[in-house]
Amino acid sequence: MRVRGEQLSFVMSDAYDRLVPASHYLRKVASAFDFSFIDKMCESKYKSSKGGPGRPPEPPQRMFRLLLVMFLYQVKFERELERRANDSLAWRWFCGYELDELVASHKTLWAFRKRLGPELFDEIFARLVTECIKRGLVKKSRWHVDATKQDAAATTFSQWEVAVILTKAMIERLSSMHGVDQNADGEPPSEMDDEMKVLVAQAASNVAKLKKANPTRVLANAEGRVYEAEDDQRAKMQGAESEATVKHFENLASEMWAGRQHAKGDADARIGKTSTTKYFCGYLSTAVVDEAHGIVVSYKTVVGNVDQADTFLPAYEEAKRLAGKPSELVADRAFDVLGIRERVDCDGVTAHIPMIRTHRRGNVLSSDHFKVTQTEEGYTVRCPGGHQMRQIKARDCGLLVYQGTCCEGCLLQALCTTAKNGIRNFEFEPKLRRFQERQWAHRKTQQYKEAMKRRMSTIEPVFGHGKTFHNLGKCIYRSLPMQRIQSAMSFFAVDLEKLVRYAPHPI
Repeated sequence: MRVRGEQLSFVMSDAYDRLVPASHYLRKVASAFDFSFIDKMCESKYKSSKGGPGRPPEPPQRMFRLLLVMFLYQVKFERELERRANDSLAWRWFCGYELDELVASHKTLWAFRKRLGPELFDEIFARLVTECIKRGLVKKSRWHVDATKQDAAATTFSQWEVAVILTKAMIERLSSMHGVDQNADGEPPSEMDDEMKVLVAQAASNVAKLKKANPTRVLANAEGRVYEAEDDQRAKMQGAESEATVKHFENLASEMWAGRQHAKGDADARIGKTSTTKYFCGYLSTAVVDEAHGIVVSYKTVVGNVDQADTFLPAYEEAKRLAGKPSELVADRAFDVLGIRERVDCDGVTAHIPMIRTHRRGNVLSSDHFKVTQTEEGYTVRCPGGHQMRQIKARDCGLLVYQGTCCEGCLLQALCTTAKNGIRNFEFEPKLRRFQERQWAHRKTQQYKEAMKRRMSTIEPVFGHGKTFHNLGKCIYRSLPMQRIQSAMSFFAVDLEKLVRYAPHPI
């Protein structure tokens, strides 16, 4: 790979030594971490070889350092980075520019990000984590896992726009089924007459949660024609058959909306929900943080409508690959999933994960008041009153359903059930029940209470610091691949700060 020379001119060779103080933070960064491996790592991404034809590209290490400055100093835009880097002697010195040399433009930075891709940025981040492990900053005594939202640089569609978009898309899909014997579900294709189109518009309005929806007006807008009041009279339909059809179309609309663009300006951004916010449009980043010094060991960035629990195992497995297994692991109840508990338990890791509160009808006794005992024949269940219950169902998913036998006249009946017949039903999944009983006993221990306290003082400050000082919260790029790069650079800046602070090298 041919690169531009990084030697300073003879006349200006000592200028940076005189003008950039030895105590400057970027000098500490350059001393604490060796960036020289980046050029070798990125060779495969460049076509021109040393001494070959073509214009020499900007050195990958220089471009990465320039991006790193952007995230270290919370610069919001690459155009602003270009302007400030041209004016800053310290930034020029850190990136390897001569005093009279122009800094790479924002267009070159865009080409650099696109050329390398998120996978290579992940590898560079992994090198930093490996260095933190070598310096003893990752102890593996306790890891903390959590997810944070990143708001997209986009504008979400209004409820009206969602209804119109879904109506148009559903009509196109249903119309394309004409001429086939059956659709993917084995049902005959729907005949798209005017009445059916109104039902489609009604279903789309329901999914969009459009208040005071007028399906005929939505349909007219989707078809690109002028709405007329007479359409409402022709579209009035009632009956169970219409309600069933609308419900069927609602399921189709929900499925289509999950895979379609949710905002203007970023085709990959999706509307999601976290435990602390109602709804947001953007992306989710799940991080695994070591408790000793708050080092981010691994991360996983996905679109906003992905369940947080689905990001746990990829981030956890990557952290294990880089650092090995921890002794303990702490997460919130968003990660209370049987598959996660089984995987962590299989690794011999003590998990501190609160359980999701079970849904109860009214103020009734919860499932932890029931005693489940495994026997040779199956399971014996006793209700809070101490009476043995009888099994009435065994579902295909492994769920077992038991029913009370002595509910009538029981002193706890009013507290145990609100059913009209006065009989309490109790259901459980055997595998999950074992983890539940273990968790109910574990949450009373001092170890669990201490771990949950440490969670708030370990991972929340990491996210807060990253959002305040390292561009973690607001998306400065668009598309999922670019957002993965932004997350990599934000967490890289966070870890690099810890490396400089807790394992400094002499200058």
